[in-house]
Amino acid sequence: MINAIDSMDGAGSLTVTTELNPERKDEVRVSIADTGHGIAREDMPKIFEPFYTTKPPGRGTGLGLSICYGIVAEHHGRIMVESQPDRGSIFRVCLPIRGSGEG
Repeated sequence: MINAIDSMDGAGSLTVTTELNPERKDEVRVSIADTGHGIAREDMPKIFEPFYTTKPPGRGTGLGLSICYGIVAEHHGRIMVESQPDRGSIFRVCLPIRGSGEG
């Protein structure tokens, strides 16, 4: 969400939704959509790499998405991204639903 807010430069829309994943009923899906700058096509393969950032010096370390990716993977989930330059991005986090007897 911090990256989404940063990408909108103080104006725009941030939408967070949760739902059962319509593609896999054993998962929940959280979607974070923004109307910011979007991600350039050439940057997409690198956004989850540690220390990769497009922010100016002093505005980020490039660790946020890498850390999120690792945490989600540890919980057997995944993160997917759709983005269009100058139109915004949607990050979707899918996590498995645990059975009621699991702790």
